[in-house]
Amino acid sequence: MNCVRIPKELYSFDDIPKQGAGEKMIMKRTNTFKLKPTKEQERKLFELADNCSKLWNEINYKRRQSFFKGKINWNTDEEYNKYK
Repeated sequence: MNCVRIPKELYSFDDIPKQGAGEKMIMKRTNTFKLKPTKEQERKLFELADNCSKLWNEINYKRRQSFFKGKINWNTDEEYNKYK
């Protein structure tokens, strides 16, 4: 699994609500960031998201078609290599 390090100047914690007096602390299993990318970084993020969507759809289509043939094909090497 690859990790991406996001520079501090691209996100802000200013808009995250603070816990007030008498309020319950609710634990969430997500982190929310407000990204502030440049135009070039925004273009790259949209390209990455588009490619992720295409990869997901191709893998699901391949598995669905193999399911109808009687055995699910779990091999995704070809699709992952296509979008590397």
